[in-house]
Amino acid sequence: GGGIISISGTKPGMIVYSDGSITSDVVAGKTPVGVVAYVNGTIRFMVALEESSSTLKWGPTGTNLSCLADYGSVDAAKTDMIGLTNTRCIASQSGDYPAAKYCSGYKPVSSGTGSNGWYLPAAGELYVIKDTFAAVNYALQRLSKTLVSSNYYWSSSEYTTSSSAWTVRPSAGSMTSNLKSNASSVRCVLAF
Repeated sequence: GGGIISISGTKPGMIVYSDGSITSDVVAGKTPVGVVAYVNGTIRFMVALEESSSTLKWGPTGTNLSCLADYGSVDAAKTDMIGLTNTRCIASQSGDYPAAKYCSGYKPVSSGTGSNGWYLPAAGELYVIKDTFAAVNYALQRLSKTLVSSNYYWSSSEYTTSSSAWTVRPSAGSMTSNLKSNASSVRCVLAF
């Protein structure tokens, strides 16, 4: 969604603005859109400044999506870092998939960086936030935005049974499968 001015020196906890700039500082007059949560080579993403106002369901139970890989263990689910691909798969389905559709439609600004491309993070993407959790929440606090809680959040990663998908606590990296029809917290991310 829009261009990033520079990624050199970018690290978790930095603030991304709609004009594409990234800084450690809160800049008056600029519109923040996210906080950098992960940087590892070409894999980089930010978390949204807010989460869904209520908990959401992942989708209907009993539906195994053929366009998603199934992850049968925590160790396997930790390897899933393709949340954007997963979200596109889920959001393209007919039927009720509230968590993924919330993120694919998330648009905190009308133009520039952050105006499109948000997605429901994969289990591995949520898992790696455990290492940057304090820095992310410190930046969110400085912006007076919604902190990432110690709740479990839906990932876009499917479990091996058709009734479940993975939830992750980014605060600790804990992961568990959960019935798709249960409601959990949703926090969107954006690659940059």
